[in-house]
Amino acid sequence: MKSIIELDSETTCEVKQAMGILSLRIYASSMIDHWRDESQVRRMSSDEAAKLRTLMLRSLQQKAAGDDSAPRLIMVCGGRSGVGTTTLAINLSVAMALNGARVVVVDADKNRQDVALLCGLAEHDATIDVLAAGRDIYEVMQLGPAGIQVVPGFWGPKSVADFSEVRQQRLMNQLRSLHRHADTVVIDAGGGASEIVRRFWDTADQVVVTSTPNSVVVMETYALIKSMSNKGVTPIGLVVNQANNRDQADDVFHRVDKSCKRFLQLELKSLGFVSPDGGVEVAKDAAIPLLIRLPQSEASLQMLELASQLCAVYELGKMRRSKAA
Repeated sequence: MKSIIELDSETTCEVKQAMGILSLRIYASSMIDHWRDESQVRRMSSDEAAKLRTLMLRSLQQKAAGDDSAPRLIMVCGGRSGVGTTTLAINLSVAMALNGARVVVVDADKNRQDVALLCGLAEHDATIDVLAAGRDIYEVMQLGPAGIQVVPGFWGPKSVADFSEVRQQRLMNQLRSLHRHADTVVIDAGGGASEIVRRFWDTADQVVVTSTPNSVVVMETYALIKSMSNKGVTPIGLVVNQANNRDQADDVFHRVDKSCKRFLQLELKSLGFVSPDGGVEVAKDAAIPLLIRLPQSEASLQMLELASQLCAVYELGKMRRSKAA
């Protein structure tokens, strides 16, 4: 078992250097066919299969942990669908790109796959293909507005729960390998909790939770943080969408933050708010991000400020981790 895993790592490195991504895909497909071979499966006992899965997962996790050149991962999520995670993820990506960053935005919302559509792109190969090991992430990326790279998100009829922990870890490693194309990867994880959302949460360098002033949504926002929380390992910022003014946004933040401090021993960071803006629907209809379609709109300016807040929070976190080390 060990020799096979080592061979996989060494050969993958050689293929990347000598023949590029296409050859890597051919190699990966042959490895998948090998493990799917029924005669191989019959010769493996359940204990051996479990041991192999554990070894493969450990190998993948160690590879991800040891990659110092990995891009920053920002996960955008919400307590339920429809709170604006996709609009926020796209426009945060555009804001960072307009300021010179190389950004990849990944549609990982298994309920609503709108990133490609709202960027005026076609959905062909997507995140589901990377998760299923049918495609390399470099193969599914498309050039989007303002120079951002987009990984579409057609999840298909199967539940993400159908994919093993090893395959989920492989997707995380694929995201971490994007340093040649990106300084930052923004993941639109959509609304609600799931195992794949938990893995994104645990892998991310920064989680951006999106709420609205609606009382039910506020409770669902806290419930998401409670269910996903990894005891403060991943910094959590809160954005209040559809807030009429700063006072209303501050009230939402303090309610969620107070509950997190009291019951979870977690402290949130307020990243700001986005006001209701008719321009958002105009931009959606035009399949152009708001920051490009209506750059002077109130919501556009607020999302530019959110992007600045995110950069400041990340740099502060790096300084603290450096001092702790």
